[in-house]
Amino acid sequence: MAGSVRRQLIASLVFFAFALSALFAVVTMLVFYRVEDRMLQRRLEQMLVQPPVEGEPVALQFVGPPEAAPPPFAERLVDAAPGYYEWEEEDDRETHVLLIADPETAERRVAIARFNESEATQNRFLVALAIGVAITCLLALLLARYLAVLIVSPIERLTERLATGPLDAVVPNDLVEEPRNDEIGTLARALQQAGERLTAAAERERRFLREASHELRTPITVIQGVSDLLRESIDPGDKVNLSRLERLERSLRRMNTSVLSLLAMARAEYRSTVDEMPPFRQQLEDLIDEARSLAPPGVEVTCDASGEQGAGFAASMLIVVLSNLTRNAVQHSGSESVQVTVEPHRAQVIDHGRGLPPTLLEQLHSAGPQPDVGIGLATVQRICRRFGWGFEIDCPDEGGTVVTVELSPDRDGKFNNR
Repeated sequence: MAGSVRRQLIASLVFFAFALSALFAVVTMLVFYRVEDRMLQRRLEQMLVQPPVEGEPVALQFVGPPEAAPPPFAERLVDAAPGYYEWEEEDDRETHVLLIADPETAERRVAIARFNESEATQNRFLVALAIGVAITCLLALLLARYLAVLIVSPIERLTERLATGPLDAVVPNDLVEEPRNDEIGTLARALQQAGERLTAAAERERRFLREASHELRTPITVIQGVSDLLRESIDPGDKVNLSRLERLERSLRRMNTSVLSLLAMARAEYRSTVDEMPPFRQQLEDLIDEARSLAPPGVEVTCDASGEQGAGFAASMLIVVLSNLTRNAVQHSGSESVQVTVEPHRAQVIDHGRGLPPTLLEQLHSAGPQPDVGIGLATVQRICRRFGWGFEIDCPDEGGTVVTVELSPDRDGKFNNR
């Protein structure tokens, strides 16, 4: 990108210099030819008053009545009106003619001449103009390269540092050690301050998620121990309490997986926690069971999982996404059925409820500031951004809401630490 800006700056300055020098050359040529014509006309007028002496640099000369002029000038002057003419001959040389008429006697006289020094002067002048234009373009090229290095190089270094370095060290050392008071220095300082603020905010977020996740793991461990004691104390024939205990254990596993995922997400070091994650199918079954327990009476929650996601960190984060979307659909859509679909490269949560208000849907689809959609949907959007997943919300004309998550081909690969 920066190289493109450098080339555009050089090309723009060179083109501007060429256009300006060419315009100056054209104007100079017009003035030169006009002045030259006036000077040659004055010389012809002097020839009519006082014929030129021998030895003057005139290749062809005639002064007298038009009918006595040498051919082919006599024929051309028969019907010619008094005035000054420049006739180009077959050898590409110009012949200068001045025809006058006495206002009293109507006697006509003509002066014809070819000025050798005029043609030589014109040639030298054109060569000088061409050399001047070429030198101007060369100087413009050198100046453009110098300005490009002066202006674009700091921006290139800032861009490279912004793309590869930490946000709190965006400004290169040379810009820090030698502060600039121009626009580049102002931009560098602004980026440095913004990078420090973003780094501090990201660190606060990571610290909060790390501490919150750590604090949550303690009660999870306690509840897990209590559930184990309860299982030992419940009679194997007590189907009702066993069913309740199994639901509690599934929810506990879901909570533990979510905490582990959020903790790994905060640390951006998820591969060390892969072995602690349950298989995707088990997590999905626990999610559907929890959604059914939270659903109002009469609401049916179904699941169609044709895509196997494995047991990686990304698969667990997909469970977090589906959990938030399914909980919203069950509790807030007003639908009698909610369907969760998982395919190899896509996951969907579909309900047939009231749908989203058109204004909210338009804001979600716009590129401007996003509305306040609650913690659940905000978490979903952030996870999708982290993994580069596509996220789309649509409300069909027949009603309901369709939320689609387009998964990347490498589900356990790229992790965007933003």
